[in-house]
Amino acid sequence: MNQHEESGKLLQNIIYVRATFDWTGRKGVELSMENEKVTVFAHSFKTALKDMMESGINHWEREKLVAFNRSEKFFEIQPAMTLEEKEELDYILKNWESEIS
Repeated sequence: MNQHEESGKLLQNIIYVRATFDWTGRKGVELSMENEKVTVFAHSFKTALKDMMESGINHWEREKLVAFNRSEKFFEIQPAMTLEEKEELDYILKNWESEIS
């Protein structure tokens, strides 16, 4: 196992993986990183991971991006989104849309 240290602290990133639905009801993959406040959605894991890296390139400082690329990455599988959760989100979004319209 390759371990990198910075100031005596092991650098690692936990990327949470969850099967979710998009707004049309199609299944996809959500990747998120709690410590970076980053969440991306795509219809494939490969695309979601690519999008997460692009987000990092666009929003992180160079040092943080280099540290991320060099760090260990752990993928933690989360429970899939249920249809009830999707329906609740759809309801919240529809109400929000009507409030801002």
